[in-house]
Amino acid sequence: MRRRFVFLVSLYAFLELSSRSVSSSSPESVGYPSPTTGLLPVQQREAAPQQQPHSLKVNAWAILLQIMQRFDDPVDTNSLGPILNDLTLVDSALRTLALENKKEPSPAIDRIDNDLQFLMRQVGALRADRDPVDEALLGVASRNIESTCADLQKFYEPALLDQARALAERYRCPMHPDVIGRKSTLCPKCGMPLDTQVRLSLDVMPSAVGAAPARTIRAQVQTDASLEVGVKTNAHLILTGPKGEPISPDQLREVHTQRIHLLIVDGSLTDYHHEHPVPTNVAGRYDFSFTPKKPGTYRVWADVQPYQTGIQEYAMTVMPADTSAEPLSDKADKLDVTLNGLHYAIHFQQEVKSGEPAMGTLRVTQADGTGFTQLEPVMGAFAHLVGFHENRTTALHIHPETSRTPGPQDRGGPDLYFRLFAPSPGFFRLFVQVQRDGVQQFASFGLNVAPGSTLWPNEKNNCSSIQVSPTVLDYGVRIAQTASHQLPP
Repeated sequence: MRRRFVFLVSLYAFLELSSRSVSSSSPESVGYPSPTTGLLPVQQREAAPQQQPHSLKVNAWAILLQIMQRFDDPVDTNSLGPILNDLTLVDSALRTLALENKKEPSPAIDRIDNDLQFLMRQVGALRADRDPVDEALLGVASRNIESTCADLQKFYEPALLDQARALAERYRCPMHPDVIGRKSTLCPKCGMPLDTQVRLSLDVMPSAVGAAPARTIRAQVQTDASLEVGVKTNAHLILTGPKGEPISPDQLREVHTQRIHLLIVDGSLTDYHHEHPVPTNVAGRYDFSFTPKKPGTYRVWADVQPYQTGIQEYAMTVMPADTSAEPLSDKADKLDVTLNGLHYAIHFQQEVKSGEPAMGTLRVTQADGTGFTQLEPVMGAFAHLVGFHENRTTALHIHPETSRTPGPQDRGGPDLYFRLFAPSPGFFRLFVQVQRDGVQQFASFGLNVAPGSTLWPNEKNNCSSIQVSPTVLDYGVRIAQTASHQLPP
């Protein structure tokens, strides 16, 4: 069942009114195209200019159009949270249209007002009633929704609706929410396509609709006992919203097969863990466990994407310990390592400088020097690259990409391409996570980033921790397609 059903049923009464008037089977190795093929220079990847302020009526219609688009997306039918949030927006938009229409009398004002008032009552009833919806009713609504919406739009000026459509069809980079443009336009900062819809709200004045949404998630970790080297620790992640309200699983999108990714590292930046906490019966609490290999406090980043904003957030917190952390003693460049019979080497096409994107290649080879082509998918990718700055408050999260998400039977290697954007100079510890023969492996690297250009304008802090102010960025690149090196559709 698709999200569209709720809005369809809410429109049912108005429908009656208007009628009266990677191939998963192929074990072949899958490679990646050249990292430079088809990529425009950064300065040419311009996002579309931001829209000028619009009237409340335009904004309200844009919300209705946008939510109908979102209801086409599949969701977890057991999760009503996002659907109810969108119904609240629908109700607000309809009320705004009713109020604005009264300011501009027209021959059709009575008909429009009656229809809007009736529709508001239906939406209100649906928001209050969470019982299962009649499947037959869904079929009726599905067959008539397009003609019904077209009939309602006939009462409004085409120019107004054109403005509303343009406002509803804006997208932003999920990693750089200040970059806004047309869907699939490449972000000038990281090369990722703009694929996160700019979500509209009547709580935000039209002049501020393009502003980057505020970070909404805060994290805290509680442990059953103090961290101890070599001893399994049971821990509890607490996620809360801006007002301290608990964050439930249905408020978070699934990204790379999980709703929550925990990036955990010790003070010496040598013991890295990637965990996925599971929800509990306690609202906003998610349990996980891990075994620390080093003494001292561990830093934790909760990688989440709220449904409400569609923006990736990294809420950072700490797990305290009674012992002192080891210092970061080894800050030498180390871009190749041998682990469990495989050799991993990272190569950059240019010197890596802060504030400047750098294209990199991860090559995996066997003991005899031949390329290893049997990397298995792990969380929807053939590798995950995570980096931590020596200041212990800056993290990078990078994914090599291909034409589609690999299936369970797909295999990758030997070359994986990615883009690294370091926001500040200094030493970074990089960890490459891959899977081979069903076992996940972590290879550790060292990278010194030279001083470069300043931060991009309006660079936003990507962490909502109230204890510290780390800069956490998640960059990747969408590689251009090459017929002989892409996953089958």
